[in-house]
Parts: sequence; C-alpha cells; structure tokens
Amino acid sequence: MFKDKLKELRTNHHLTQEDLGNIIHVSRSLISKWELGNGLPTQESLEKLCSYFQIDEEYLLDRESLKNEIEDINKNKFSNGIATISIIASTLFIIVSLLKIYHYEDSLGVFSSIYYPPISIFTCLSPFSYLLIGIYLFNLFISIAYLYRWLTWPRKKQRILIYIFTSLTIVCFVSSFIVGTLIANTHNFWLK
Repeated sequence: MFKDKLKELRTNHHLTQEDLGNIIHVSRSLISKWELGNGLPTQESLEKLCSYFQIDEEYLLDRESLKNEIEDINKNKFSNGIATISIIASTLFIIVSLLKIYHYEDSLGVFSSIYYPPISIFTCLSPFSYLLIGIYLFNLFISIAYLYRWLTWPRKKQRILIYIFTSLTIVCFVSSFIVGTLIANTHNFWLK
C-alpha cells in the first residue's frame, strides 16, 4: 500500500516526516496524513516523491492497492460523518430527555389547588432513566473515541460498533419518548 511504501522509503533514507516535507515542499502533517492512510498526494507531490527517491509512480501506486486505499478513505469519511451525527444525536437526546416537556392538565377544566410541576421523559421512566443515560453517554464516548482514534481495535470493528450504538441510541430515544408520552398522558400530563 502507498502509506507503507512511503514510510519504508522515508525511514530507509533516514528522513523524518519534517525532512521529507521540506524536500517536496509540503507540511509534516501532510506526510503524516499520507503515512496513516488518510489521504493521497497530489500529482505534483507524487512526481516530487518519485524524483527524490528515484522510483516509478507504479512502484508507489499499485493500482489494486490504490483502489483499496481510496475505498478505505471513503469508508472512513462516511464513518466519521456517522460518528459526528451520533455525537450530536446523543447530546440532543440527553437534553430533550431532561427537559420538562410534560405539563399537568386538569381534565375537568377546574383549577386545581394542587400544583404539579412539569416532568421530563426521565421522570416518567424513572426506574430506567439511568440505563438510558448510560446508553446515551456510552454512545457519546464511543463516537468521540472513534473520531479521535483513541480505540486500538481495527477500524472495521470500530465502524460496526459505531453503527450498532448509534442505532441503539436512536431506538432507545424513540421508544422512551413514546413510552414516556403514554405514561404521562395516563396521569394527565400532556406534551406542550
């Protein structure tokens, strides 16, 4: 693969990423990005690499491995998007679940002398609210860990974990909202 070949060439020539970046006029972070497999060089940078190391483009860019690298990059971009959406959704679900959205309504139309404060989804589902918070927070943590590459598992397993927990979080929120609304309505609390 390109990333492995580039790193091998650089280390065999006893160059740091900074040195190689200076030679081909790109930043050290761009060299790092290429070596991690998170991007590919432009045609101009590729020509400079080949010229410096005195190799053919074909050596660096094996067609089959290049195709696989592009697929991996596209999968990572999609998974990063899912992880970002998952972070936003988990945060939003926690906030909405904590909001006091159900208000008491006297079904007889007579003012009651007893005041009932508004309640939240977590209040309606009080025995299970810690479980829901745990699922939302775990999903939030896993998504952030995925984006910042804190996990050491293979990326494919990480992607599967993100998809599973994002789906579970969405199902939990929709279910808790429906069940919370049903419970609230039976006690004369209505969504307002």
